[in-house]
Amino acid sequence: MLSNVAEVLPMLANLALTLALLGGLIGSVLPGVPGASLIWIAVLFHGLLTGWHPLGLGIQLSIATLALMSLGCGFLVTALGAKRTGASLWGATGAIIGLMLGFAIPIPLLGPLLGAFGGALLAEHLATGKQGEEVLKAGAGAVIGALLGTVSELVLTLVMVVVVVLALLA
Repeated sequence: MLSNVAEVLPMLANLALTLALLGGLIGSVLPGVPGASLIWIAVLFHGLLTGWHPLGLGIQLSIATLALMSLGCGFLVTALGAKRTGASLWGATGAIIGLMLGFAIPIPLLGPLLGAFGGALLAEHLATGKQGEEVLKAGAGAVIGALLGTVSELVLTLVMVVVVVLALLA
């Protein structure tokens, strides 16, 4: 009986990892779904269940690094988008806070974009007194940044998947 468990456990670990890789890819483009984190945790558990073979320390560290980069990427690129269109540091910070609060808006995909827009617009107006077109530019820059951040997260998540698949096939 014990030998059957030893044979089945790696197969179950591979199945769970495959599902997590697919879920992670989907999650990387859905706001509020932690795609990269899901893959990172799945790779870690796969290593625990399979004795760290074939996903050893090097792969674990690579996936952890990519996941952390992905987590910060969305926020950073949103702020940079706002700054690029003339927002102050306050407007860029408002875009990040708005992006986070936007996850609470129950409109899939649009909630964080609306939050980033509103956060940049409101913070820019309150902190600098800017109005009209100037604050609209800051909000639009935050939205463009949030979209580019999502694309960046998707690319990093795809790299994570490729690294894991190549390690499993090696």
